[in-house]
Amino acid sequence: MRVTSDERYLLFIGMLNLILYTSSIKINQTTHIQNPSIEDYTELYSKYSERLTCPCNKIDFINEIWLKLMYSQFTNIYRDDFRSYSIYIFQGIIFLCESIDKTILENLKNFYFNEYISVVVTSTDLFKSQIDSLVNQFISSIMNTFLQSFQLIRSTTYANALGSAALTDHYYWEPSIAGYSADIIFTESIVRNGCSCGMINTCIEASVLYRNNDHTKYYQVPGMFLGCYILEALLQSTFECFYDETCINMIKPTNNSSIIINPIPLNASLDSQYLPYTTLEIILNQLMIEKWNWSILYELYFIECQPNECRYTYETRNDAIYIITTVIGLLGGLVTALKFVISKFCIRLLISIQKRKVKVVPIVPLQTANISFIDQSNPQNL
Repeated sequence: MRVTSDERYLLFIGMLNLILYTSSIKINQTTHIQNPSIEDYTELYSKYSERLTCPCNKIDFINEIWLKLMYSQFTNIYRDDFRSYSIYIFQGIIFLCESIDKTILENLKNFYFNEYISVVVTSTDLFKSQIDSLVNQFISSIMNTFLQSFQLIRSTTYANALGSAALTDHYYWEPSIAGYSADIIFTESIVRNGCSCGMINTCIEASVLYRNNDHTKYYQVPGMFLGCYILEALLQSTFECFYDETCINMIKPTNNSSIIINPIPLNASLDSQYLPYTTLEIILNQLMIEKWNWSILYELYFIECQPNECRYTYETRNDAIYIITTVIGLLGGLVTALKFVISKFCIRLLISIQKRKVKVVPIVPLQTANISFIDQSNPQNL
């Protein structure tokens, strides 16, 4: 079967149209960037801001499901077992996180009401220096305010001898007389490592796991402590356990629930000012903040300032036109001054000269004088 020239032409035109159409249409193509850095994200956001999606890997440290499973499984465990009171520890961490977050947000709202007022445009360096100073004052103020309030709560709790709801500072017992209840309940302070909770509120001991049958210890939870108050023990604890997968598997719920949770250990290799062995109290003193970041947009300040004009003074040499004009002006003034001065001087000089030329000679009147002649030939006259 032969292909005619017309058919070749139609085939060529058809292929050309197909190529042009295929190359001109736009398709949606998804590209995946694994483990992007902040520089990668910034560059991608500048190009594909509307279609860029970067799901977070770490969303929750403690979620609601974890708490429910902890509570449902560990309610009947020995009371000093870490798992029996761990729910209070996690609730305490949540409370601290939420309190700090709320405190920061409320203070930020007030901070944003502050106005920066300047009569003239502030230089870039001075503006940045002043804003840095304001932000540092804000950070210092919010930290001091929160920590003072937190310390007040701790002191008030202990000063009023408030008991722990988790019964970690005391226990109740009811005596019996002749096999009958005495209807009297006694409380007794718990002693931890030789430290009585009735005397000191910061008594602690290492958190451990117990066997249910004989209440013997079989695992010590790294970095975690049990104390008279859950909060006081928590402040002296570290998150060392949550960097260790073995430790997490030891304390996580293992019941037959249909809900399966596989917590991911914290990454100790990440760049952080907080180490696995950093106590929660140190972290709390920094308001659980890794780093304060703020940006100073001098351009927005300049736009708000809206200067009408700029005046500046600088040192320079006079140009030729100014020099010529100045010299001519000075010469003109000098000539005028000289004319006036010289004319006055000349007049006075001429007057002085004329006075010197005119001499007044006094006339002496002639008087009659007696003249006697001496005769030299007469020897008597010699």
